[in-house]
Amino acid sequence: MTESPSRPPPLTTNQQRVELQSSLAPQRISVVDFDMPFGRMVIFMIKWAFAAIPALIIVWTVILCVFFVLAVFFGGLAALSQHH
Repeated sequence: MTESPSRPPPLTTNQQRVELQSSLAPQRISVVDFDMPFGRMVIFMIKWAFAAIPALIIVWTVILCVFFVLAVFFGGLAALSQHH
């Protein structure tokens, strides 16, 4: 006969419920210091700089599209106002 994996017994007391809820509640932490060798930090920053290139291309493409739409809209209004 095989045994099923053991499960924790159901909570029975109010104190156990409070302990479980407090252990699952989000906790605030504050990072005071971290230790990273200088060489690894340089490599990390180089990777970060290369990762920023596609992000900048995307941002500039979105800005270019917005200006293109605005130019078409306002350019069309200017053309309509000159024909009167």
